[in-house]
Amino acid sequence: MSKPEKQTPWACVIGDPIGHSLSPLLHQTWIQETGISGNYSAVKINSAQFLGSLLEYFADSHFVGANITLPHKQAALDLADIVSPLAQKVGAANFLYRADGKIQADNTDVHGFLEPLLRILHRPNLTKKRAQVFGSGGAARAVLIGLQQAGIEQVLLCNRTDKKVKLLSEDLGFSNLECLPWALRNDPSYSPDLVINAGSAGMTGFEKLDVDLGFCHDNTLVYDLVYKPLVTPLLALAQEKGLKTIGGLDMLVSQAKPCFERLFGAKVPLDSQAADRALAQLQQQGTT
Repeated sequence: MSKPEKQTPWACVIGDPIGHSLSPLLHQTWIQETGISGNYSAVKINSAQFLGSLLEYFADSHFVGANITLPHKQAALDLADIVSPLAQKVGAANFLYRADGKIQADNTDVHGFLEPLLRILHRPNLTKKRAQVFGSGGAARAVLIGLQQAGIEQVLLCNRTDKKVKLLSEDLGFSNLECLPWALRNDPSYSPDLVINAGSAGMTGFEKLDVDLGFCHDNTLVYDLVYKPLVTPLLALAQEKGLKTIGGLDMLVSQAKPCFERLFGAKVPLDSQAADRALAQLQQQGTT
């Protein structure tokens, strides 16, 4: 696969599949709003071509970096000359960029997850909260590390495959992390303050997350990292029950901002319309 022809500083998001990505819309909007010279696109690259294509891209002096999404986040670590401590801890990189003549890897998913959460639940309040997290992959790992950084009191980790939960828990070694068997996912005795879907369940084309939210109390906050559809089955159920919610679009925007600023050297405008444009596109897709 040949690289895109660019004469200005350019970046991209790389994944397989990639057609659903809203990252180009966000970054192109910020480029327009800041008036800088730049270009950002989506590129589909399979696993066999990932390493060679990225090395070719970084050989281009106009290429400033890339956001990395599934299934390449772990492979991105192997490509980098320098890996940030956070990316090492998460075990995945969603961001590769050029600095000091070297390819550097970082992870902004932890920041992207925490920023919307801390707008609602301020950090001091989280120290007395219990979270129930669904998932066992890279996104779940970023969520668990983010919750630890925020000082969460206790985390219950649950996934359809109990063995994966146990392995992730053992790998992280957090003392306040407890494995919750899938069979007990709806047990009302746990009554978490925060419920987080960090898996693919509920995403367009996937089965919904099989939980009833009957284990929540009136002030439980439900956070779904999935952003397509805009209102996932989990969020719809939470809203029916009158619970506060956070959708995946908030995380997407939050993780993209520091990437844009590092790639193009410009601050995202406070009055940016990028999130509104992404929201409008998701709403339009939901009606077609």
